[in-house]
Amino acid sequence: MIDKTIEILDKLISIDTTITIDTMAAVDYIQELLDKSGARTHRVMSPNGKRASLLATIGDPVRAGVIFSGHMDTVAAAADEWNYPPHKLTLVDSRLYGRGTTDMKGAIAAILANIDALAASGNTYHIVLTHDEEGGFSAIRQLVASNFDNFFGAKPRGCIVMEPTELTPIVAHKGGFRAQINVTGKSAHSAYPELGVDAGEYIVRAYIALREIFKKHSESWAPDDCFSPNHTTVNIGTLCAGDAVNKIPGSAELSYMMRYLPGNDIIGFNNDIAKLCKDLDIDIKSKDPSCSVEFIPGVNVESFAADANSDFVKMFGKGAKVSFATEAGFFAKLGIPTIVFGPGNIAQAHTVDEFIEISELEKFNEWIKGI
Repeated sequence: MIDKTIEILDKLISIDTTITIDTMAAVDYIQELLDKSGARTHRVMSPNGKRASLLATIGDPVRAGVIFSGHMDTVAAAADEWNYPPHKLTLVDSRLYGRGTTDMKGAIAAILANIDALAASGNTYHIVLTHDEEGGFSAIRQLVASNFDNFFGAKPRGCIVMEPTELTPIVAHKGGFRAQINVTGKSAHSAYPELGVDAGEYIVRAYIALREIFKKHSESWAPDDCFSPNHTTVNIGTLCAGDAVNKIPGSAELSYMMRYLPGNDIIGFNNDIAKLCKDLDIDIKSKDPSCSVEFIPGVNVESFAADANSDFVKMFGKGAKVSFATEAGFFAKLGIPTIVFGPGNIAQAHTVDEFIEISELEKFNEWIKGI
């Protein structure tokens, strides 16, 4: 089965599914494989009609089945930085190189290679392949909003999110929330600062206050030593103001990202940030009504904690906890027992010369046969 897995992976790697690219070629190829195996398939188009998520059921939909979940999209790859062509599967020793080999076309190829065996098992399985995980999880949000789980018939008894874990079950991961603060001031010549409103001053005030608010909230958040780091974190990803040293900045912005433990109250934290921005907005408008301070909430990737009482989760044995985010939290929130489990090492994801060990795919193939 490893030869068939590599054959399918070779085709998947040859199709560029970077988040900015039309992914329909990959959807067409995968759906054709599934249709030939007798699977029931359904596309969910993106709002712009250029991408699609793919749902499939193998077996009787009346029976509760198991979901294999993955994402078809990848991060970009600059060919001139790679030693191997990013969109051509290249075998070197025991490794298969190419963008997406680990994250996560290798796992998808293995499932597709085993479709006939899964169908012959007499059990029911579902496949959920999304088109935008790397760009902001918009595809899984769209699926949830469209009640996509109704497609499966009986409620699934479990979900396996096939992110690269070296086949170690992951029972919890941090959530990821990102947001932005935008300041509109009034530009002026630096020789006459009284004629302007310094947007830079307000973004610095927002930065200092954000740090203090985070410190206040984090004091009540319990750590979990199973995570590394063992606590919720926040980082200022971008901070900028103005466009010339001899001008009063007319605009400024700050973006931040939280990696939060399951159970931490990020809503309260972000409400305080929103209130901070409202207070700053009142202050800046007192100087010039055309100025503003705006809080813009962004993507929130659900944190994930597996249901420890679920027989499906127990089947995987003792699990680990990680700080990176996946689509698992969205399935768990639907009441579907969920685990993160797949071939490959997350350290290879998004890297130059991304690769997966053939042995990882071999072990995953053997695991699929035994499920």
